[in-house]
Amino acid sequence: MILQPSPVLRKLRACCVGGLLVWGGTTLAVGATPVQQQTIQTPQRLSAWLNQHRDELAGADVLGLMWLVESERAAQAQARERLLVRLADVARERRRSGLATPGIDRLIAQVEAGEATGRVLTAALDARWLEANPARDPVLQPGDRLRWAGRPGTVQVLADDGRRCVLAQRAAARVHELVDACLDAQSARPDRVWVIQPDGRVQRHGVAAWNTEPPLQLAPGALVWIPPAGIDAALAADVASWLAWAGPQADPAADASDTVWRQVEASDEQLAARRQAQDLAVRNPPTLSDWGFTGLLQTPTARMQPEGALSLSLQRTWPYTRTNVFLQPLEDLEIGFRYTAVANRLYGAVNFSGQQSYKDKSIDAKLRLLREGAWSPELSVGILDMGGTGLFGSEYLVANKRWGGLDFSLGLGWGYLGQRRDLRNPLSAVSARFDDRPGASTLTGQGGTIGWSRFFRGPVGVFGGVQFRPSSWPLLVKLELDGNDYQSEPQANRQPQKSPLNLGLVYQLNPTVDLSLGLQRGNRLAFGLAFHVPMADLNTPKLLDPRPIGVSPLRPVQAPALATTLDELSLQTGWAPRGVTRASSTVVAEFADVDSPYLRDRLDKSLQVLHRDAPAEVERLQVRFDVLGRPALLAEVDRQPWMAGQTEAPRSNTVVDAVQLRRLDADAVLPAAPAPLAEAQRDQKPLSLRPSIDLHQTIGGPNGFVLFDVSASLRGRLSLPADWRVDGEARLRLIDNYGGFTFDGSSQLPRVRTDMRSYLVTSRVTLERLALSQARVLTGNQYYAVYGGYFESMFGGVGGEWLYRRNGSRWAFGIDANRVRQRDFHQDLRWRDYTVSTGHATLYWDTGWQGISTRLNVGQYLAGDRGATLTLQKTFDNGTTMAVFATKTNVSAAQFGEGSFDKGISLSIPFDTFLPRSSNATGHFLWRPLTRDGGAMLGRPVELHRETRLLDPRTLEQRVAPLPNHLLPVDDQRPTGQASR
Repeated sequence: MILQPSPVLRKLRACCVGGLLVWGGTTLAVGATPVQQQTIQTPQRLSAWLNQHRDELAGADVLGLMWLVESERAAQAQARERLLVRLADVARERRRSGLATPGIDRLIAQVEAGEATGRVLTAALDARWLEANPARDPVLQPGDRLRWAGRPGTVQVLADDGRRCVLAQRAAARVHELVDACLDAQSARPDRVWVIQPDGRVQRHGVAAWNTEPPLQLAPGALVWIPPAGIDAALAADVASWLAWAGPQADPAADASDTVWRQVEASDEQLAARRQAQDLAVRNPPTLSDWGFTGLLQTPTARMQPEGALSLSLQRTWPYTRTNVFLQPLEDLEIGFRYTAVANRLYGAVNFSGQQSYKDKSIDAKLRLLREGAWSPELSVGILDMGGTGLFGSEYLVANKRWGGLDFSLGLGWGYLGQRRDLRNPLSAVSARFDDRPGASTLTGQGGTIGWSRFFRGPVGVFGGVQFRPSSWPLLVKLELDGNDYQSEPQANRQPQKSPLNLGLVYQLNPTVDLSLGLQRGNRLAFGLAFHVPMADLNTPKLLDPRPIGVSPLRPVQAPALATTLDELSLQTGWAPRGVTRASSTVVAEFADVDSPYLRDRLDKSLQVLHRDAPAEVERLQVRFDVLGRPALLAEVDRQPWMAGQTEAPRSNTVVDAVQLRRLDADAVLPAAPAPLAEAQRDQKPLSLRPSIDLHQTIGGPNGFVLFDVSASLRGRLSLPADWRVDGEARLRLIDNYGGFTFDGSSQLPRVRTDMRSYLVTSRVTLERLALSQARVLTGNQYYAVYGGYFESMFGGVGGEWLYRRNGSRWAFGIDANRVRQRDFHQDLRWRDYTVSTGHATLYWDTGWQGISTRLNVGQYLAGDRGATLTLQKTFDNGTTMAVFATKTNVSAAQFGEGSFDKGISLSIPFDTFLPRSSNATGHFLWRPLTRDGGAMLGRPVELHRETRLLDPRTLEQRVAPLPNHLLPVDDQRPTGQASR
C-alpha cells in the first residue's frame, strides 16, 4: 500500500485545498470548481431544467445534482436529532462496558455538522429518460433549489474510527479493493459496508470472503462507509440515509490535514485475478442434492433456496430413481416430498402391480438454526422421511462456511445418512437410550407415523464436502464425503461401494434449469435434472391486456356518458361493475363480490378510468366493494393530489399513498350524498358460462406411478332473485390412462374416498356439481349460507354454514352442518345407499407473521370418524401460496390403513403470474401420499370464509411481483446477494 500520494494525487490535492466539500460533515475533495446553486423561480419539470442547462452542466457532477425542497428540511432535521440521540445512547452503553468509542464520537460530530438540506432523491438525472417516464419526473416549484459542483475525480472511504481516505476514482473499481487500500495492515477488515452514491442511492454491501456480493459500480464522488462497532444494521441504515440526504456540501472552514490520500496498489493483473475469484464466488449459489433438498450429492448442506422457491428434480443412481418436490415457504424452512423408485424391487406381487418397481414415499423438513457470520457457520437441522415408511429415515445436523469461491459443509448424520457409523452418538452423554436406533421394520407398520422413537438415535456418520465454480463457465463442481457405506440398505438391498468420496458436476443451463452428472460410491454414474420456479417472484408482462388508460395531468373538457365508463371499467378490471354514480363533486363506482388475486392493481385501473371520464368539476373519486350485499370497502382519493402522484415524482422521500381505504363495519353508515346528478346502472347477466380444459392426476398408485385424465369442462352460474344462485359443472373425459386402473384398495371404514377408481372410470361424461345456494348477511358481523344439490363428484345433499367475521380482523369462526348421500359412480342424478351427517367448527387465524395463516377444523368427517384438521399456509406478496395440512381422528392407524393419518401439501398459483393476459383464476395443486377414507372432508358448494375474502386485513397487500432486475431501470434494481440464482 502506498502511503504517499502519487504525483497525480498531489496535483489533485493541491487544486482542491480551499475547495473542499463536506459529506455529512466529512471532507471530500471534488475539484476546483465551486459549488453552484440555483433557486427555481417558475414551475417546470426537472427534465426541462436539465435540457436548458445542458452546456452549463457539461463539466459538472450531474449524478451529484441535488434537488432541495424546503418542506423536507424540517423532517430531515428531526431525523438528525433522533439519530444523535440513538448514537449517543450507543456510545454511552459502550463506555459503561469499558469499550472505546472514538468512531462513534466522530460520527456524532459529523452528523451534527451536516446540514438538513431538504434533499429529495430522484429516480434518474437523465433528461431523456425522465421525459419518457413523466411519473418519475419531478415538477420543480418556486423556492426549490438545485445544487451541483464540478465533477470529482475521487471516491471516499469513511473508516469505522472516523478517519477519511480519498482515492482517485478508477473505472470499474470494486468496493472491497477500496476498503483494502484504505485500511492499514493491522486494521480489522469489515464484513459489510454501506455505499452512498452521489445520486443518494444507498446499499449495504458484503465485502468479506464469506459474504462476497456482486460488484457495485461506484460513481465519482461515491462514499463507502464502514460503521463503527456497536452500530446495528437498523441504525446504520438510518445513518447512511442521512449521509445521502446531506450530500456533498461546501465547507470553506474544513481542515484536510487528517485526510489520508491513497491509491489502489495492486497491479491490473492482480486486480483481474481477484475480481475473477470474486465473480466465481458470487456465481456459486446453493444447488439441489440427489434427494431434492439443498445440498451436494448424497449429503445435505445448511444452505437454503430463496424464499418462495419451488424445486422439482429427478435423479437416477442405480438402483434408485428419486422424484422430488421441495418448497421454501420461509427463509429458514425447507420442506418437500419424494418418491423413490427402487429398480430391483417390485411394488408387490406380479398379479397385483405387474412389473412396476417399488415406490417409497417420504416427507422431509430442514430448519436453519443459525445464519452465517464472520466467524460462525450457517447451521441447519433436518429430518428425512419424517412421516413415511422410515426405510430411508435419517436426521442430520450440518454446518456451512464460505470462503471466497469455496462453500464447505460438515455434518453428522443419524440413520440412513450415517450408516457408516463413524462415531458414537454424542447425545449418549444425555441418555443411554440414544445409543440404539430401532430398525425401520419395527416402525413402519401402516407407514405415515412420525418416527419419534428413532429420531437422532444410534451411531452417527460424518459427512461433508465442498462446492465451487472453477471457471466462468456455468459449471459447478461438488466433492463430498458420503456418510453411508450402503451395506445396510433397506429391503436387504446392499450396494457395493469402492469409495466414500463422490464427485459431481452441475451445469446451469439457465437460472431455472440444472443438469447434473456424477460418480458415486466409486462405481456408479449419477444423472439429474432440476427445475427452479421462483413462485414468490413470478411475473409475466400483460402483453395481451387492453391498452392501459394511464393518467393525464389534464381533466376532460367534455366527459363521456357514464354508460361508456361502465364498459371501460369492465374491460380494464375484468370485473362486472354494478354501476357508476355522480353526486355533486364525487363519482362512485360500485363492484360486488369481486374475485381477483390483485385487488389493488384492478383498483388503480378503476381510478384511472374514473379520472379520465369524470367531469372537470369532480374533486373526489370513490370505488366501493360490496360483500354479500353489504358495503365492505371504500377506496377514495382526492383527485388533484392523486393525479399529481400519478404524473410526477413525489416531493418527499416519504411517500404517502393517496388512496384512502376505509373498512366499513357492519354498523357503519355511509355518508349521506346529495341527490345524484347522474347515474348509470348495469343489469347483471343472470347466466354465465366458462369452458376450460382440466388436468387431473393420481400419483403413486400400484397400477401406475402417474394416472391422469385430460377433460373438457363447462362451468356455469345462474343468478336468481334474493341472492339465490345455481352453480354447476359438467365434464367430458378426453384423454386418460385409466385402462389399467384396477386396484381399489382395502378399507375398514365406509368407502367414502377409496372408491375413487369407480368414479374415475365408470363414465366419460359426468355432472361434477349442480347446487342451489344462498349466501347473505345475517346480522352485524354474522353471515349465513344454505345450499342443496350435488356438491362434488362423490357426495350431494343439503347443508348450511354460519360465520362470524369482523371486517379487517385476523380472526374468524364458523360452523357448517351437512346431511349428504353418496352419489352413483356414473355421477349423474342417481344415488347410492350411504348417508352420513358431517360438519365442522372452524377457527381461522391470520398470524400476521411472515404471511402465515392457520385453519383448525374440528368435527365429524364423511366416514363418521371425528377429529381435527390443522392447516398452515404461507401467502406471498404475489398471491401464490404454500400449505401443509394434517388430520387426526378417533380412527386408529390400523383402521385408517396405509399412511396412518391424512396429510398433504398444497400449492396455489394465480394465473395472473404466468399468463400474458390478466386473469382472476387460480390454479391449485394438492399432494397427499394416499387417498384413504379416514379424515375425508366434504367439498361444499359455498364456503363463507372465501366468499368474504375482501374482509381480510391483507386485502390490498397482494401485488404483482416486480419485474426481474435486468428489465428495470438501474435506480429501481434490487440488491442481489450471493444466494441469488
